[in-house]
Amino acid sequence: MVATEEAVQSLAALSRKAEVIITLQAFTARSLTANPPADGESLGENIGVGDRNLDRFVRPWINKRFRVPDGKPRIPPGAITGKTTFKQLCDLAGA
Repeated sequence: MVATEEAVQSLAALSRKAEVIITLQAFTARSLTANPPADGESLGENIGVGDRNLDRFVRPWINKRFRVPDGKPRIPPGAITGKTTFKQLCDLAGA
Protein backbone atom coordinates (compact mmCIF):
# COMPACT_ATOMS: atom_id res chain seq x y z
CA MET A 1 0.00 0.00 0.00
CA VAL A 2 1.28 3.46 -0.91
CA ALA A 3 1.68 5.87 1.96
CA THR A 4 -0.17 9.18 1.75
CA GLU A 5 3.09 11.10 1.65
CA GLU A 6 4.30 9.05 -1.31
CA ALA A 7 1.02 9.64 -3.13
CA VAL A 8 1.28 13.40 -2.57
CA GLN A 9 4.87 13.42 -3.83
CA SER A 10 3.79 11.52 -6.95
CA LEU A 11 1.07 14.06 -7.63
CA ALA A 12 3.42 16.98 -7.10
CA ALA A 13 5.85 15.50 -9.64
CA LEU A 14 3.26 15.28 -12.44
CA SER A 15 3.87 17.40 -15.50
CA ARG A 16 1.13 19.64 -16.81
CA LYS A 17 0.76 17.37 -19.82
CA ALA A 18 0.22 14.38 -17.51
CA GLU A 19 -2.43 16.33 -15.61
CA VAL A 20 -4.21 17.17 -18.87
CA ILE A 21 -4.19 13.49 -19.89
CA ILE A 22 -5.53 12.41 -16.49
CA THR A 23 -8.32 14.97 -16.70
CA LEU A 24 -9.31 13.98 -20.25
CA GLN A 25 -9.38 10.33 -19.17
CA ALA A 26 -12.40 11.06 -16.99
CA PHE A 27 -14.42 12.05 -20.08
CA THR A 28 -13.52 9.31 -22.57
CA ALA A 29 -13.83 5.55 -22.77
CA ARG A 30 -10.43 5.37 -24.49
CA SER A 31 -7.59 4.32 -22.22
CA LEU A 32 -5.23 7.25 -22.54
CA THR A 33 -2.63 5.36 -20.52
CA ALA A 34 -2.57 2.42 -22.92
CA ASN A 35 -3.16 4.58 -26.01
CA PRO A 36 -1.77 8.08 -25.30
CA PRO A 37 -3.08 10.95 -27.40
CA ALA A 38 -0.87 12.23 -30.21
CA ASP A 39 -0.40 15.97 -30.67
CA GLY A 40 -2.51 16.13 -33.84
CA GLU A 41 -5.47 14.14 -32.54
CA SER A 42 -8.71 16.05 -32.12
CA LEU A 43 -10.28 16.00 -28.67
CA GLY A 44 -13.65 14.95 -30.05
CA GLU A 45 -13.34 12.62 -33.01
CA ASN A 46 -10.03 10.98 -32.06
CA ILE A 47 -9.97 11.09 -28.27
CA GLY A 48 -13.72 10.96 -27.68
CA VAL A 49 -14.36 13.95 -25.43
CA GLY A 50 -17.56 15.80 -26.32
CA ASP A 51 -17.99 19.55 -26.72
CA ARG A 52 -20.22 19.78 -23.67
CA ASN A 53 -17.68 18.15 -21.34
CA LEU A 54 -14.88 20.22 -22.84
CA ASP A 55 -16.72 23.47 -22.26
CA ARG A 56 -18.42 22.61 -18.98
CA PHE A 57 -15.58 20.83 -17.18
CA VAL A 58 -12.22 20.83 -18.99
CA ARG A 59 -12.12 24.54 -19.95
CA PRO A 60 -12.92 25.82 -16.42
CA TRP A 61 -10.41 23.36 -14.95
CA ILE A 62 -7.65 24.58 -17.32
CA ASN A 63 -8.49 28.15 -16.34
CA LYS A 64 -8.45 27.44 -12.62
CA ARG A 65 -5.49 25.05 -12.55
CA PHE A 66 -3.12 26.73 -14.98
CA ARG A 67 -4.17 29.97 -16.66
CA VAL A 68 -5.22 32.05 -13.65
CA PRO A 69 -2.18 31.05 -11.56
CA ASP A 70 0.04 31.85 -14.58
CA GLY A 71 -1.54 35.31 -14.89
CA LYS A 72 -3.01 34.48 -18.31
CA PRO A 73 -6.51 35.42 -19.44
CA ARG A 74 -9.25 32.86 -18.99
CA ILE A 75 -10.26 30.78 -21.97
CA PRO A 76 -13.74 31.95 -23.02
CA PRO A 77 -16.72 29.61 -23.36
CA GLY A 78 -16.82 27.78 -26.68
CA ALA A 79 -13.09 28.19 -27.33
CA ILE A 80 -12.27 24.51 -26.73
CA THR A 81 -14.25 22.16 -28.95
CA GLY A 82 -13.99 18.63 -30.25
CA LYS A 83 -11.99 20.02 -33.18
CA THR A 84 -9.29 21.33 -30.84
CA THR A 85 -6.17 19.17 -31.01
CA PHE A 86 -4.49 17.63 -28.02
CA LYS A 87 -1.44 19.85 -28.66
CA GLN A 88 -3.60 22.98 -28.76
CA LEU A 89 -5.15 22.02 -25.41
CA CYS A 90 -1.71 21.39 -23.92
CA ASP A 91 -0.56 24.78 -25.23
CA LEU A 92 -3.55 26.44 -23.53
CA ALA A 93 -2.51 24.71 -20.30
CA GLY A 94 1.10 25.81 -20.71
CA ALA A 95 2.21 22.19 -21.02
